[in-house]
Amino acid sequence: MRITKPMLLLVVMTMSGCTTSDPPTGPDDGYLYRQPEQISDGWQTSTLAAEGLDVQKIGNMMETILADDAQHFLRSILVARNGKLVFEEYFNNTGIDSLNHIQSATKSITSAIFGIALDKGLISGVDAPLFSFYAEYDHLRDAEKDKITLRHVLTMTPGFEWNEVSTNVIGEENDNIVGHRRNYIQYVLSKRVVQEPGTYWYYNSGCPLLLGGIIKSKTDMMPEDFARIHLFGPLGITTWAWPGLYYTNNLTGTHGALYLTARDMAKIGQLFLNGGSWDSSQVISEEWVQESTRGHVALGGDNAYGYLWWRKKIHSHEAFYADGYGGQQIVIVPDAQMVIVTTASYQHLLSEGARAHSAQRYKIWGLISDIVRAL
Repeated sequence: MRITKPMLLLVVMTMSGCTTSDPPTGPDDGYLYRQPEQISDGWQTSTLAAEGLDVQKIGNMMETILADDAQHFLRSILVARNGKLVFEEYFNNTGIDSLNHIQSATKSITSAIFGIALDKGLISGVDAPLFSFYAEYDHLRDAEKDKITLRHVLTMTPGFEWNEVSTNVIGEENDNIVGHRRNYIQYVLSKRVVQEPGTYWYYNSGCPLLLGGIIKSKTDMMPEDFARIHLFGPLGITTWAWPGLYYTNNLTGTHGALYLTARDMAKIGQLFLNGGSWDSSQVISEEWVQESTRGHVALGGDNAYGYLWWRKKIHSHEAFYADGYGGQQIVIVPDAQMVIVTTASYQHLLSEGARAHSAQRYKIWGLISDIVRAL
């Protein structure tokens, strides 16, 4: 359903769990919840009430969104419960077919295809030394770098000297990577180790680029082609884009370049909620799903980091999630059998700075919290 005008009063009419009311047409009509459209994309749809979510609480959230000009950045909010899509709203002239740049949520999809390659025996294991996959860069090795394993890369604990989040919105280190166009892999591997590998976490977009290079070399495919065959294909994901960094190393942007529709983002979440299964097919091993999404590194409070997945508590519920700049989120709440997806515009943040990004992120997570409260 596409929202075209503010509708400020909750109006819901249901019969046997299905919406029967037509959308309001007058300017004073209220927000009308409707069951997501059933189309031939692999999703079964249902209603909030039929799947045990409080319609009034979700309606109150929508009233707040539609009355608040500060929520202008939203593109979509989707909720799946019990394996069915139950809530789907689009904003700012977007819709079911709109592609969203999911930013660093891409990293979690990189983790997924890495796991598929591991499942297929194409990669030896997460405790393999990093440099065993990059023999052409042996001249950059030293005793400390030889301690770095793929597990350290997956958990962003390789110990490299790195600065990505403390200088500006994009991060000084990201700017340096973009400027170092001749050889991204060499740039990352040339960094000296300043912390014992495995002992110190620091956000590092070079890590998924290294993993992307390994996927490419071990599968004899570009990561996006491997994903198309082994992840997107089984999920029925046909509309997507994953641009490459073709001006250097012929790399895929495994750090943050993937575009997906909101429904297909939710499919990724549901796949992981299902333990790697979709439509009776085991796409990713359950072992990889569990291992990649558990907390390997404590980040303080209830927060933790897995293999390019994040973890936190939302109220009393354990959740894991893919997190992208500006509010691109795929949130999985296992004990509630729930997947929540948000997408948002981010271009304005590039000029408005870190404070604006933090404010937008806070609002996005407020909406996610409201949805979980509706259980």
